[in-house]
Amino acid sequence: MIQQKKINVERILRVNRVGAWRIEIEDGKAPRFYADAVMDELLGIQGEISPEERFTFHRARVHPDDMQLFLEYSDKLSETKSEIVYRYIHPTFGEMFVRCSGIRDRSVVDGISIMGIHQDISETVRLEKEKEAERRLAELNDTLRKEKITGRLLQRTAGNAKLWCPCIYNSRA
Repeated sequence: MIQQKKINVERILRVNRVGAWRIEIEDGKAPRFYADAVMDELLGIQGEISPEERFTFHRARVHPDDMQLFLEYSDKLSETKSEIVYRYIHPTFGEMFVRCSGIRDRSVVDGISIMGIHQDISETVRLEKEKEAERRLAELNDTLRKEKITGRLLQRTAGNAKLWCPCIYNSRA
């Protein structure tokens, strides 16, 4: 029998910039946001913080232009599994792109409990934007090359027209 090496899940998540979280909501209480160490790093939290403070800290840093989408996602999570990509304003690193996925924990009956992952995909988004810019540049170069070729053909055609019908180019006609 082949022995497998022990998988270091925490290291895999850290290297891939994936944090785990859980949010609990009960009537009459402030929402509580629990997170592993990687999640706190991704949020920009240093030191101890209460689950209620973490909830407020995170919400205050969702990019304003993405807040409505984020709130719709949050509402959807109480019913079904969902995923979102949004911008988060990290207190040290600034704007980052985040993929967040979550699902309701139906085993919890006192209130609502949602658990999920939060992944920094900023580098992936940057690479995709670079690829898109390179693709657009290649298309533009191709278009310009074709226009240059077409322009030369038109010049040649116009030159040949002068040979065939000089009266077209005679200003006195």
